[in-house]
Amino acid sequence: MFRTATRQASKLRMTIDGPAGSGKTYTALRFAHALANGGKIAFIDTERGSASKYVGENPDGKPWSFDVLELTNFSPDRYTESIQAAGKMGYSVLVIDSLSHAWEGQGGALEIKDKAAESSRNNAYTAWRIVTPLHNRMVDSILQSPCHVITTMRSRMDYIQDVDESGKVTGIRKVGMAPIQRPGMEYEFDIVCDMNWSHVLTISKSRCSAIADMSVEKPGPAFIQPVIEWLSSGVIEAPKPAFVTATTSLDDLLAKYGAEKILEVSGGNLPTTQTEIDALARSLA
Repeated sequence: MFRTATRQASKLRMTIDGPAGSGKTYTALRFAHALANGGKIAFIDTERGSASKYVGENPDGKPWSFDVLELTNFSPDRYTESIQAAGKMGYSVLVIDSLSHAWEGQGGALEIKDKAAESSRNNAYTAWRIVTPLHNRMVDSILQSPCHVITTMRSRMDYIQDVDESGKVTGIRKVGMAPIQRPGMEYEFDIVCDMNWSHVLTISKSRCSAIADMSVEKPGPAFIQPVIEWLSSGVIEAPKPAFVTATTSLDDLLAKYGAEKILEVSGGNLPTTQTEIDALARSLA
């Protein structure tokens, strides 16, 4: 049945994309400390400990402090485990820097797809049956997290020529292109921020009208404050009961054991019927 729509109080779902050196990590940490308001911050670091170099920075009147988890394997299910752990541990804000590794890093979605495609019964198309559920579960863990979540994504780099009215080349600029992630991934978020090498943040998508289409150089707490007010202005929604499936699914097994284990036990061939899935579940138990 239809009902009158009400705005719910919610947690931030923001992503910041841009090329290396644009200030994504620093900006994410500024926003995280403004959002935390005394709460704890968790940081998933895929950049070989680079985030910890910012501990003690004090751009806004309070030294930065946060807990870090450094990933070395970037499978989507490893991200999912880490995101869920941050929620269970009661962190106020979770920063994921960066989400791009879950797509094309070591153990990431593209590597899992390539390994699955090497199987005699799988090809590049059917291999996505393994990858897509893992990736979707990672996205769901972000969207359902009890924490505010800020992610970063690297943008591919390219060079473009600047020309004047006569067509004469006046210079060459390095620019950031599409984020490195599943196409359209950025639109899973409420707020999408694009950053450039001048450390200018531009809002390319926002469900918060107070910051829609804004461009700000080196944004800080003053920029994020309208977002905080927007997040807290709705009514608090009662928890929803968990949905329980009656039978084991391939998605369940992928979430519990991981794609590599599934391929190992199944001999590289994915089960296609419920009987085969049940048999695989017994083998894994």
